[in-house]
Amino acid sequence: MLKRVKRRLISILIICAFTITTCCGWSCFTKAKENVIGIEYAKKMATIQIQSFIVNNEKDELSKWEWGVYIEEPVPMYSPDGCIEAYYIDVVDKAKNSIGYVIVGANKAHAPIIEYGICNEFYPAAMIKELGGDTFYYLGETFYMIGNKKEIWDVSDFGKCNCVERKNMKNVKVIRSDYSESWEYWEKFINSHKIIIGDNKIDEPSYKTELVNRTRQRDVNGYNQPYTVMNAFPGEESHCFPVASVNLFIYWTRFDGSHYSVLRQPNDRQWRQTFNILKQYMHTVNSSGVNGGTTPQNGVSGLTRYIRECGIHNLVQYIGNANKYTCMDEIDDGRPFIIDYEHPEFSRHAMLILGYRNESAFTMRAVDGSSGYAGRFFTIDNMYGIVTIEMY
Repeated sequence: MLKRVKRRLISILIICAFTITTCCGWSCFTKAKENVIGIEYAKKMATIQIQSFIVNNEKDELSKWEWGVYIEEPVPMYSPDGCIEAYYIDVVDKAKNSIGYVIVGANKAHAPIIEYGICNEFYPAAMIKELGGDTFYYLGETFYMIGNKKEIWDVSDFGKCNCVERKNMKNVKVIRSDYSESWEYWEKFINSHKIIIGDNKIDEPSYKTELVNRTRQRDVNGYNQPYTVMNAFPGEESHCFPVASVNLFIYWTRFDGSHYSVLRQPNDRQWRQTFNILKQYMHTVNSSGVNGGTTPQNGVSGLTRYIRECGIHNLVQYIGNANKYTCMDEIDDGRPFIIDYEHPEFSRHAMLILGYRNESAFTMRAVDGSSGYAGRFFTIDNMYGIVTIEMY
């Protein structure tokens, strides 16, 4: 079932952390593990990623990255049993204001570049300061937690934080995949080029390579819109698919209101009525259990019915064997689509995709129903499928 990734369900992760968190600071959490990259290597990877983005995305409307920005020291992100799984690296301007971030995988079980944001502070980093946390946890995919020796919070749902019960935290495994091929590419690049970091300042590189000068990347026209978030529909439990559909309609109505404005119900300024009809047509189950959320089949049939009743011809389909080339084709043809991916221990999740970057790892520009802006890029490996929508 597609459903909002329930933070309370991630509460199966830390009895081990309870024993570890009696120590103070980061060093107590470090646990030996083979092939974990160090901080300096992580800085080189973040530097290359930022340089690459600046070179290729000078006209990105949301990006605050430019030559002369800085990276802060990498902060380890741990598994519940204390292994380093990733590094969080803040990107700041000359005044030390956060203007984005890069999440670097610490080993080949994760993508070299897991996620990055090009304009906003990393939400878990903002919350760790607000709540007095001292430790980041990375669970794989796009799932994060923060904590201290007293409390643990799930902050994967950007815009919210949920307290997690320690007593249920010992059985969940971190989501891991095999990214050896991508890592070989990065290792070869780093070993064959002199990556100058200096005082953590990002300057224009002297090298010109395929990694920096990407040959294929695209966004749909008009991607920079103010989108809605799941919190705009209070009291709902598992409604990521209807929210992704509303964000799809927001894109099209603002991109070409003369034709697509009929997708929003009359006088529905907050999209609530539109959302409610979509939810009804999609037979979304408002529950956090295994039967909650929206099935792909119901999502497709509900979207088809709703768009048709608005008087617009459409073709909505679920492609269960989608790969990155299918995704690129949709964006190249100017059509946003909805992705279906899964946290394998708990639930599947849906969000709107507006663009892609094809480099050593394939990343997608996503509007999650939690953040509401199009400045986040994800590496998503465990993709169950995509919902493509053509309207004419």
